[in-house]
Amino acid sequence: MNKVYKIVIICATAVSFLPCLIALYTLPPSIKVCHRSSPNLVECVRNSIENIRPVLKTGDFGDGFRIDPIEPLDIQEIVIQRGPDFYVRQYNLKAFGAVNFQLKKLRASFNPLKIEGIIEVPQIDANGLYDLDMKLGPLHLKGQGKVNAHINRLKLRIKINGSKYIKDGEEFVKADNCVVAVKLEDLQLNFSDLFNGNKVLSDVGNQLINDNIDLFIRDIEPSLEKSLAKKFLETANQVLEKAPFRIFLPD
Repeated sequence: MNKVYKIVIICATAVSFLPCLIALYTLPPSIKVCHRSSPNLVECVRNSIENIRPVLKTGDFGDGFRIDPIEPLDIQEIVIQRGPDFYVRQYNLKAFGAVNFQLKKLRASFNPLKIEGIIEVPQIDANGLYDLDMKLGPLHLKGQGKVNAHINRLKLRIKINGSKYIKDGEEFVKADNCVVAVKLEDLQLNFSDLFNGNKVLSDVGNQLINDNIDLFIRDIEPSLEKSLAKKFLETANQVLEKAPFRIFLPD
């Protein structure tokens, strides 16, 4: 084949694939693009995060851009044990409400990637299973069944560090680690079937537990921190892997 024809064919093939390559890295309208040269870059990023918050519940950003939904948040197990007379195990917990987070403060840099923020979640409701055997005050509480938790005003401090990597000749960004610090201010627990389902005694037992809720908070916080950090890291990377860094933050 003539050399000129070969060049023409190669160029024509490249041009024919160009729209596909462009489409591959097109972000849906729900993701607001911020320019690195913007004097208000951090504020733009903050607004972009707020803009995608409603779609995080389903994970459907539109135009075929999908990630795993942020809810429910899975918490595998919370075990509280203080000696032979205080044992509580909560497990298979599913929490709802994190998607309603409010971003109060944000600091961000992108070379390398570093994001710090303060988040408040107005309300989280969780349900799961429990196994409990403990002495609290004058009562010996024992039971197993369903547990419901209600949290008001959950405060989070989050830190994400990331790095860049090359894929298919393009520069991508990934989140390497995420650390979450949780502050529980208002927690209520309800354990069903205490005292073999005796409603009067069960109500008394649950009231006693909630009157001493601080005994539970300090052990629940670490498990919640771990679950939230895992979910935030997964969500960030599922978004970032969809397109090169230049698409999310063009010059």
